[in-house]
Amino acid sequence: MKATAGSPTSPSRLVRGFRRLRVFRTLPVWSRYLATAALVGLTAAIRQSLGEYLAGVPFLLFFPVIIASGAVFNRGAGVFAAVLSGLASIWFMPPVGRFEITPEGVLPLTLFFLIGLTCAITLEALQEAVAETIEREARLNETISALEQSEEQKRMLLVELSHRIRNDLGALAGVLTLQSKANPEAASALHAAATRVRVLGRVHSRLNQAGPSQVVVDARDFLTELGSDLETGQLGAASVHLTVEALSVPLPLETASSLGLIVNELVTNSAKYAFPDGLGTVAVAFTRRGGDYVLTVADDGVGLDDTVRGTGLGTRIVRSLAAQMDGRFERRNAERGAIATVTFPIPDLAAPPGPQPDPQGPSALERALA
Repeated sequence: MKATAGSPTSPSRLVRGFRRLRVFRTLPVWSRYLATAALVGLTAAIRQSLGEYLAGVPFLLFFPVIIASGAVFNRGAGVFAAVLSGLASIWFMPPVGRFEITPEGVLPLTLFFLIGLTCAITLEALQEAVAETIEREARLNETISALEQSEEQKRMLLVELSHRIRNDLGALAGVLTLQSKANPEAASALHAAATRVRVLGRVHSRLNQAGPSQVVVDARDFLTELGSDLETGQLGAASVHLTVEALSVPLPLETASSLGLIVNELVTNSAKYAFPDGLGTVAVAFTRRGGDYVLTVADDGVGLDDTVRGTGLGTRIVRSLAAQMDGRFERRNAERGAIATVTFPIPDLAAPPGPQPDPQGPSALERALA
């Protein structure tokens, strides 16, 4: 992260100014003290030329010399400047033009020395604080750089993992499809299984990093692409049109997987049983209602009746997946056709992820089928 004005790693103007002055602290000691003496001498000459204008204020012009010496060089130079300035100021104290200290001048001269020494010591402390700030800033920038590299590595690992899983799922779906052609008796079940595997592959093609330990899927992009796949594959032969309207919200991987499988089962079920003549429309909507997300799959087909259609496996899968999301599944007749809804609470992406399934244990689809 490059430091920019206003960012946590961007130093203030004061710090930047003191940082530039630190280069003078590397000069030889004799050159620093010689430069300090020259500054005091120059100030005394200026004070001498302005004598009639600065009568009664013998110390005024020497304070900037003390401050400049302490800030540019170090505390020793500041103290040296205070001593030289005090001695030079005696020349401008009554009686002016003589190096004599009257009793009335002891207190002002003492205060000048004390104030000058305080300025030199304070500036040294400020320089040390600046040095510590610069060191902390360097460590902070190193930490930020390391974090950025770590995040980039995580992103690359996520992309690689997603790519490999998607390829593996695609290969598995291809094997199931070939098996369905070789086994006519089990063709329907194998084809349905291949479709479910492709849904999980679609989820992994849409993974994004949401935090240090969580990946998400954008609901709109995922469901829109899934709808296109289903319309081309499952619904194409029956000439059933599919529409998808979904919120663009992040969903955890587990939730997106369950949601995709539910959409696949409900759309496939509508395509099989809602349109005896092979023509119709299925509408998928993913919306928010209060603290819940609501998935709706509606068709304009023949509606529901009491007749059991098929094996009921798809309905069992939907109910099981909805339960895993702490949701509920409902299906009813509409004015025309049927409507199926799945309502589940909005996942809290800020909360740490819950217990993860054993990598060797059952997947979400396997748990649904259990």
